[in-house]
Amino acid sequence: MHGKCHGEWMAARRKKAETALAEYEREQISTRTKLALAAAKARGKKLGWAMPARRQEQVEASRRGVQSNVAGANRFAEGIAKAIELATAPPQPATGAQAAPPAPSTTRKRRRRSTAPKPAPVAVPFDDDISDFGR
Repeated sequence: MHGKCHGEWMAARRKKAETALAEYEREQISTRTKLALAAAKARGKKLGWAMPARRQEQVEASRRGVQSNVAGANRFAEGIAKAIELATAPPQPATGAQAAPPAPSTTRKRRRRSTAPKPAPVAVPFDDDISDFGR
């Protein structure tokens, strides 16, 4: 092995070694994190964000998150409805000098456009009952 072939072989070997080392480091970090969380929990530390003193802040953050998700879903639904409408709309006939000659009979026929009404975007109501929040 001389020249370029040897260099490519060495680069591939080095990349494999670096990948293996990165996977090992990731596993070590994960193990240390899990052990530290288990030790904190064993000492009685309450993990997570459920703090009675900040309950109202948590409820508001949750409400804002739900509203943001609903708004994003509605925007997506509107965009996809427009794309579907454009994709399924029949072609507009050309007029005057731009008129195309009739298509040969061997072309495939278009599917008929559905006459069913399009569904409106759905807004998910937010449940104000917070009695089970944080349990």
